Amino acid sequence: MNESRGRVVAEKNVAAGLNTPERTVGLHGLVALEVIAQPAVTLRGEPGILRVQIVLPQDFQIEPGAPISYRVFGGEAGLEFDHNGQIVELPAPKLPLELRYTPRVFPTPPPRGQMSLDLSFWYREGTTVGIQDVQWRQPVVWDKRGGTVIELRFPRPA
Repeated sequence: MNESRGRVVAEKNVAAGLNTPERTVGLHGLVALEVIAQPAVTLRGEPGILRVQIVLPQDFQIEPGAPISYRVFGGEAGLEFDHNGQIVELPAPKLPLELRYTPRVFPTPPPRGQMSLDLSFWYREGTTVGIQDVQWRQPVVWDKRGGTVIELRFPRPA
């Protein structure tokens, strides 16, 4: 299982980016950002995993050796993550990326809320290298019959 072991990028100060999708800025601030609105996930009040999978078209690949950066905001949904709200750079990430969360103890999580995850990665198509910023907006509903895994995928399945 992957951990969120990476370095916090303290020198970067990028706004949270929770504007309307067309006005949202990614972690690099200048690149095109894709905003993915997820269907609600129902969670129970136990620790769990946020799993992020990147599936690129056949001619594309994740740039070998390039870091992946992420920033997660779980507080509004009642989720606690290591480095919540901070930009973290993973120098040698393994996919799927897995981040552990715990339900907030106090105040108790609201019945529903929204978590967001910004992710930035480098990719290669032949000899061309590019960068992609993506943000997931994940509604969370708390119920004792819920699960403990949040699954995010780029691109979002049709």
